Amino acid sequence: MDFRHLEYFVEIAKENNISKAAQNLYVSQSAVNQQLLKLEKELGTQLFVRSRRNWRLTEAGEIYLEGCRRALQIRQDTYRRIADITQSLASSLTVGLTPNRGLAMFTAIYPELHAKYPDIAITPMEMDARSQVAAASRGELDLGFLILPKDMAEGKPHFIDLGSEEMLLLVPADHEACRDYPDTSGENTPLPVLDLSRVADIPFSMTRPGSTHREMCDRIFAAAGIDPKILMETTTTSHIAQMTETGQCCGLLPSYYADRNNPRYRCFALPDHPVWHLYLAYRQDAYLTKAAKDYIRLAKKYWSEHLV
Repeated sequence: MDFRHLEYFVEIAKENNISKAAQNLYVSQSAVNQQLLKLEKELGTQLFVRSRRNWRLTEAGEIYLEGCRRALQIRQDTYRRIADITQSLASSLTVGLTPNRGLAMFTAIYPELHAKYPDIAITPMEMDARSQVAAASRGELDLGFLILPKDMAEGKPHFIDLGSEEMLLLVPADHEACRDYPDTSGENTPLPVLDLSRVADIPFSMTRPGSTHREMCDRIFAAAGIDPKILMETTTTSHIAQMTETGQCCGLLPSYYADRNNPRYRCFALPDHPVWHLYLAYRQDAYLTKAAKDYIRLAKKYWSEHLV
């Protein structure tokens, strides 16, 4: 079996475009097209519905794609098992990271991992949570780091729980709701609890729809029976705290991003103390190499020390 041809097919299906696939594979478009035509002749059916701008899989193409991915995954796992038992450290590890703290975790644990596996090719990829889950299930990521509400990961054995954190309400320091509570900034004491109805008069800064953080916030607002006014939508979670500093809006943020010592806003707990969880995700039937297991160990250690 020529695995290169399987890789060609998977890339075309990924890009829905033969020209783009050829560019990604660093081969000529004619070479990719010839292999595809040869394959379709062998199978006696078309695998793609072609158009000038977009290709899409036929029903037969969907079946063949599933087989390609399985074959490539079996080859990858087989090579990695052999590399582990022969103590060959020359391998690869592709990890998904959420922006901001995913990168902070990776840069913290990378030196120790690299020292133990100096020949390993480690590829970090910044992706949102849903993209990581999909990429891990396809075998394109060995491990993904993501943050989800617990119910989205329950019953999935290929999710490793790294810990949970509470979602907090950030309110501009000069808002009238803050006057009813003592200032606990800088103290190692429980935060005061504030109902969202107390800040219904002020807009919120939010992450954009489609993100798991936004889904978590939407759930919190729905449970409180509040339809919030939105001042700004962002792709960067930490920007919510920065916007709250301006005094123009509130924000809902994981405790990781909330600075209790910031004089421009106050941090509050919510009545039902909502939490979400940090996870490592991998393909359900994947073989985890020694390097992958060490990455998991280091990630667990990092978050045992850095979760708020």
